[in-house]
Amino acid sequence: METQRGPSGEVTTQWDRSFPRGIHHVSIWGETVYVGTESDIVAIETSGTERWRFSTNTPHGGNHSSPAVVDGTVYVGSDNNYVYALDAETGDCDWRFQTNRWVRSSPAVVDGTVYVGGTDGYVYALSASRGTEQWKFNADAPLNSSPAVVNDIVYIGSNDNNMYALDAQTGALKWDFKTDGNIESSSPTVIDGTVYIGSHDKHVYALDATTGSVKWRYQTGGHVSTSPAVVDGTVYLGSDDNYMYALDAETGNCDWRFQTEGRVNTSPMIASDEVYVGTSMFKNPVNNLSNPESFLYSIDADTGNGNWRFKMNGSVVSPVVADGVIFVSSVNYTTDEYKLYALEGKEVSMNNIETHGKEDCLACGSDLTIYDNVNFCPECGTEVSNNDNSDTRIYDPK
Repeated sequence: METQRGPSGEVTTQWDRSFPRGIHHVSIWGETVYVGTESDIVAIETSGTERWRFSTNTPHGGNHSSPAVVDGTVYVGSDNNYVYALDAETGDCDWRFQTNRWVRSSPAVVDGTVYVGGTDGYVYALSASRGTEQWKFNADAPLNSSPAVVNDIVYIGSNDNNMYALDAQTGALKWDFKTDGNIESSSPTVIDGTVYIGSHDKHVYALDATTGSVKWRYQTGGHVSTSPAVVDGTVYLGSDDNYMYALDAETGNCDWRFQTEGRVNTSPMIASDEVYVGTSMFKNPVNNLSNPESFLYSIDADTGNGNWRFKMNGSVVSPVVADGVIFVSSVNYTTDEYKLYALEGKEVSMNNIETHGKEDCLACGSDLTIYDNVNFCPECGTEVSNNDNSDTRIYDPK
């Protein structure tokens, strides 16, 4: 499977752009980056120059939906209860469709139809050209998960713990599968007749796309809020247990896992045989601790070895890659900083960073020898440095 080309050589910050209010998911189409903020949908050239912005006049929450750009139109949901179709070149509104509550699901556009979930509990099918409703399905629970549409079937997860498969033409239920936790923000990936989805019950599931029967399940140590990425027979996903996983797509066996310095609740991006994924500063439900720092990581997709990490100014929102550049946003509600980065970064060897042994935590004194290769203290959350000659490198945005 061909993927986008990631950065090569040293990484630098090509540019960054600050926003006065929160910033959310990023999409790329052609030479333009599209991103939702608390109050606007903004189009920015890949060089960093703003092209246009469209105000959604959102009273709260913002625009969490990731824009989908298809045939020159930007489709996006908003916390003002609307789904919008905007001209990708000008930002003019072609149409808008009102739901009963926030729309944080990202639209899928297939064969002239826009499929999107709403927190009002409905899955909507709308005409891509006119915005008129074709059908809706009542899941009776908020839908933050984004739909995948494959072979005339719409797959979407719900906060009622269910994974739904719907007829794309009629909205009729084909099958559902119930997990033991919310499918709050993990969106399904459908490859070769298998649906891959994460759940707050700490599992990732592989389901038969036709019947919904379980092919395998794999348990992590925390909520799985990320959307699985499936490339060349491997499923990549993160968990609130501070690990990034690579699983065999056929068997669910773990090929490798990589420990990060924070919960992984952003979806991974695979490019140039590297996995790009970020961590969150928000409180971790596994240990009830917040992380003082967050990072964007590059991990070798085959071996699981860390290539580098880039220190962000806030919690990382899922990265995207285009033409050797990583576009990623970060959110820090404590310092009120919201930034969009175009990254290539500057390398600093970890051999030049002062390290200490891993026998005892310097902060709380806990014995760390009972844990396997920890990078943070499981008791207090303090970062633990390696005392070996690691090949991992850290990138400082300053």
